[in-house]
Amino acid sequence: MARTRQALCVAAIIAMLVLAGCGSASNNSSGPKRPTIGFVVPLISNPYWKLIQDFAKGAAGTLNINLLTAQADSDETKEINIVESWISAKVDGMVVGPVSDKVGAKVLSDAEAAKIPVTFMQRSPGITPDAYSGKSYVGFVGTADKDGGKTAAQMLYDSGARKWVAMTGFQGNSVAEDRLAAAVEFAAAHPDVQLLKKQYGNEAREAGQKTMEAFLSALPGPGFDGVYSFNDEG
Repeated sequence: MARTRQALCVAAIIAMLVLAGCGSASNNSSGPKRPTIGFVVPLISNPYWKLIQDFAKGAAGTLNINLLTAQADSDETKEINIVESWISAKVDGMVVGPVSDKVGAKVLSDAEAAKIPVTFMQRSPGITPDAYSGKSYVGFVGTADKDGGKTAAQMLYDSGARKWVAMTGFQGNSVAEDRLAAAVEFAAAHPDVQLLKKQYGNEAREAGQKTMEAFLSALPGPGFDGVYSFNDEG
């Protein structure tokens, strides 16, 4: 259900760009042109982002949008290069799932200079639309990650686990930071919980497996009875 709601949000943020003016220009007197929108996700091997991108393609067809899709392999430089190539191509708008808030800030700066509207999905660029003084930041759609993290921690606690290890996403993106912070805060509020180890960078299955092997090696026995995991592929 959560994935379905998030997928529906994709249509909303694409439509948001259209309403922001992407489709206002005309190629000729016959009517408005078909807008071109760049749509980049941080990591396509994660099934969550694959679902979002696939849904975006369907939404673009419904809204008569030319959608350019890309993925960044969780690489900040690659994502910035993708966005800059779209700006050079004079796209009408962009939808960005930033690898990190550092990327978000760069995207906003470049989009503002080029007067291209941009929306962010799931991961915050480090600033909210209402706090942004420019014109290019159209909106943000994402989940309440701190609340979700608290719910996950409570479920782990209710299962009886008291010695935890935690794996989260790449450092610097809002989802990874907020969900890990929720686990840390929950453990601090429950003296019977020990958060023994935590590790960033687990947004793909292979990385998650290596982290789990490292936990088992460092805490043999195993010396923990609960794993707080960041996302689909962790």
